[in-house]
Amino acid sequence: MDAGNRDRVRDIGRAPAPEDRVPGRSYSTLRPAQPVIPQPKRPKPGADLITRAAAVFGRTTTGVTWPYGLATPSRRNYRDRPDAYEEAVQRAQEAQEAVTAWAERYGLRSSQSGCCPRWLERTTSRRCRDEGCTHFDAPRPDAEWLDHTVAWLHAGRPAGLTSAPYDVSPESRERLSWWTRSVPELRVAQGTGWYGFGTTQILMWRSDILGDEVDSTDLRKDLAARQ
Repeated sequence: MDAGNRDRVRDIGRAPAPEDRVPGRSYSTLRPAQPVIPQPKRPKPGADLITRAAAVFGRTTTGVTWPYGLATPSRRNYRDRPDAYEEAVQRAQEAQEAVTAWAERYGLRSSQSGCCPRWLERTTSRRCRDEGCTHFDAPRPDAEWLDHTVAWLHAGRPAGLTSAPYDVSPESRERLSWWTRSVPELRVAQGTGWYGFGTTQILMWRSDILGDEVDSTDLRKDLAARQ
């Protein structure tokens, strides 16, 4: 493939270097790449929740690699409370269905490498390694709102972070606002989310990958609407 066709296929939004250009070919028609908005995805007919969730979160030897707070509770923790156990299982299954359907809709898969908004600035999924992680490395300016965090990939690229803090302080709100001002592609939305227990669902995503509007951060209401 010659340089001109290669750059059109990659849609990098600029002409190749002069030494790579094909004589007589015009490169004036190249345009900046437009975000590819993911289309809603429907689960395959007959696909059960475990199979669908495994495609989103991955598998272990015993089942799905659910994020913290999504795993089906153990009966051993409810030995003397069978009714409470059944209720806990029902809540877990509703949350599992809601977050799996949400991820399917946007073509997302979870990532074990996602750590902080700096991860969203990368084109490949890799954890911060230069002691500059804003979640885990001092002074940890994003640690407060990055509670119960799930990192999301779209077509292998860092695309979003969801978290569920018990409280969103004024400092956290300012920090979220700072990110959207500093990185034009980032967007932030809030809802009640899947985790529950009085937490606030925070979603931060890349608009150039997922578009300007990502709905249903309130995943439990979304589940009820589809039933």
